[in-house]
Amino acid sequence: MITLKSITKIGIGCALAFMTVMCGTSKEKDDKKKIDDRLNNEKETVHETLKTPLIPLQFDLHYWDNHWFQWLPQHPEYESVEVMSRERGSGESPLVWFFFTEREPPKQQHHYFNDKSVANGWEGAHYSPITYQHRGTPGDTPLELHVQLKNTQGTPIEWRMSFGEKRSLRRAGLTDQTGHGQDEFFLVFFREHQQSTRDAVLTIGEEEFSFPDDPDIMRKFGFAAAYSHNVYTATIPFTSFEYELNGSTIETDKRFEFEVSHQEGKQVWHGSSSQDGDGSWVAWTNDNQQIERIIRKSVSGKKIEIGFTPPLPAAHEINNNYEGEYELSLDEFSGLIEGQVKAEQLDDQVQLIFFNKSPDWTTDYNFQAIVRTGNTIEVTVEQYEERNPSPEN
Repeated sequence: MITLKSITKIGIGCALAFMTVMCGTSKEKDDKKKIDDRLNNEKETVHETLKTPLIPLQFDLHYWDNHWFQWLPQHPEYESVEVMSRERGSGESPLVWFFFTEREPPKQQHHYFNDKSVANGWEGAHYSPITYQHRGTPGDTPLELHVQLKNTQGTPIEWRMSFGEKRSLRRAGLTDQTGHGQDEFFLVFFREHQQSTRDAVLTIGEEEFSFPDDPDIMRKFGFAAAYSHNVYTATIPFTSFEYELNGSTIETDKRFEFEVSHQEGKQVWHGSSSQDGDGSWVAWTNDNQQIERIIRKSVSGKKIEIGFTPPLPAAHEINNNYEGEYELSLDEFSGLIEGQVKAEQLDDQVQLIFFNKSPDWTTDYNFQAIVRTGNTIEVTVEQYEERNPSPEN
C-alpha cells in the first residue's frame, strides 16, 4: 500500500515554537508544556471522533473536443474505427487518438496516439506520427476529417470523412455501452452534438472499407459514420483500492490524499495527487461524515459527479438499513444516469449494489462495491451478478 505522509498541522504550533525561543524561564517552559499537552489531547479527541467517509468508487474522466466514428461491417476483424482530438493550447498541436475496436467480445481495442508521453502512459497503446486535418467550424458544423498514420506492422492507414450538404449539428447524448469493456468498467460516453454521414472511407494498405449500400445492413447498424462535438469518456473502473483516516487526512493507495475543510456549511474532503495530470477529487459530507456527493475533476476542469439521496453512511456505519438513490452528472449535464443503491451485509463485509434505472440500456450494467472496514477501508468494485437469479418459466 502506498501511503502519503502529508498530515495537516495546527498553525498554533508555529507560534508556540516562537515563544520557546523568546522565553527561557522554567515556569514559562512548564506553562508551554501544559499548553502543548492540552492541544495534543484536543487534537487526538477530534481525530478519534472524526468518522471515515465511505468512498465507494473511483472515476476516470477524459474530455475531447471532437470525435469521428465509422462502422466497418466488411472488415474481417474490426467492427469500427474512431478518432478523437483535443486542442491543447500554448502553441501545441492537438492531441489525436486513433483506434480500432474488434468485433468479437471482449471487443479489444488497438490505440494510437500522436504524443509519445500519452502513449507510454496508456497500457497497450502505441505512438505513431499522425497527419491530422479537419475542415469546418467547431461547435457549429460537422468537421470533415482526413488522417494518415502507420500501424505497428508499418502498414499505411488513411481515413476520410465528409458531410456534403449536412452543415448543422443535432443534439446527441449518452451512448449505449454495447458490451465494450464490460468486464473492466462501467462506461459513461456522452456527446453533446453530432451529425451522421455515409461519406467515409478507410484504407488499410491497398484495401478500402466503406459502408455498403445495402438497406438491410443499414437497418442493422442505424448509421454508417458520424462526427460528434463536446465529448466525455468517463469510466467507473472495476478495481480494488484501500484508504485510511489519519487524523484529518485520508491517505489512499491510488496516489490521492484527502484533507478536510469546511465550505458552504458542509465538510469537504479535497483530494490531490502526487502526480501531474491526475486532476482532483472533492467529496462533500455532512457532520456525520455521510457522503452527499463526490466530484472528480480533470486537469482541464471538466468534472463527473455522483450524488446520493439520502447521503451514504460513514464507512463503519453502512449496513442493511441503507437504501437510496443516486444520480450521475457531467458538468452542466445533470441526471444523465439514475439508479438505486442498496447495502447488504455479508459476513465481515458490506455489498453496496448500484442498480441502474435510467437510461434503459444501463440496467444491463449494474455494478457493486464490496466494502471491508477496519483501520484500513478496503473496497473492491466489480460487476454485479445476482446470487440466486429467478428460474426461467
